[in-house]
Amino acid sequence: MDVNSYSLKITDGKVNAHLPYFGREHSARSYGKDGGIEIDNVFSDCELEFYDSKRVVTIRCASEGESEKFDIILEVQKNGKARLIVNSVHRSSIHYHGEVFEIKSNISL
Repeated sequence: MDVNSYSLKITDGKVNAHLPYFGREHSARSYGKDGGIEIDNVFSDCELEFYDSKRVVTIRCASEGESEKFDIILEVQKNGKARLIVNSVHRSSIHYHGEVFEIKSNISL
């Protein structure tokens, strides 16, 4: 397992996620090669909230993987620390902690 290869990218109306999953599954389904959370799709129902007193930005959206729908909540603090919560009807929710950063393109025009 390579923890450096796990990521969540939200760009231009699309969610791309490759995340590990350790938890309870609520139905007998096939969840890809390693049982992780895989999303490469557009998102819907997106909301952006800013909590000035806490200095936290919260992004809420929904997207679908191959066989299930996910509700995604991303909370980002002023210092770039982040908490990601992923919910699904077929699995227990899971929380991730990490940092948010801008992906810089290597393309020059």
